[in-house]
Amino acid sequence: MASRDLSAQTISRDTTFGVGACRTSAAAESPIWARLTADADSAPRLLPGTVPIAPRFLRDRSGNYRGRVLLSFVVDTTGWVIPETISVDESTDARLSEWACKVAVMLRYRPAYKNGVAVYVLKDQPLSYVFGNPPM
Repeated sequence: MASRDLSAQTISRDTTFGVGACRTSAAAESPIWARLTADADSAPRLLPGTVPIAPRFLRDRSGNYRGRVLLSFVVDTTGWVIPETISVDESTDARLSEWACKVAVMLRYRPAYKNGVAVYVLKDQPLSYVFGNPPM
């Protein structure tokens, strides 16, 4: 996985932007990648109540907001996200990308297992937020 810098945001025709490694990420240099298990028997499962509520600053004056971000990161053997591995793979809003980078460490998982032993795995996590009325 290549290291990407969130400060070098890109805009494409599909309005996806704010894509890249989070600013605190040292993903390319991290020894964690050597510990990954590609073929775990079970995937990590997000524990209820750990997904943060999108902040108010994302909403417009009418209180509306629609946004989606797709994060990827490594979940360790205790179910925690390893901060230096967090990256934004897709996003509809640069502000949402920056916020998601900060709060991704709050996500908590039931760890993945292989042969009954907890293992490090790469996880893709979409976060979608809809407040108020959909755009016309």
